[in-house]
Amino acid sequence: MASSNLSIAYVGSVVNASLVSNFLTQKEIENVIYDQFHNRVNVELMNSFSGTNTKLRVMVSTEDLNYAMDSLKELFSGKK
Repeated sequence: MASSNLSIAYVGSVVNASLVSNFLTQKEIENVIYDQFHNRVNVELMNSFSGTNTKLRVMVSTEDLNYAMDSLKELFSGKK
């Protein structure tokens, strides 16, 4: 996934970014997580961010952004 073709789908805490990333993956929406320094975050190492105020960005391809946003509205509204 080329970083120049990415859009922000979510910005938030480590726990929520992990939840969002997993949810989007289940919806077959490819995504990556970046920290505030624009570094790609290895999902296996996300626990190293716990206890910090680090805000992570979940990024998706620009072409998947509308579908991702609709899916996230579904997730956070509690509707199925």
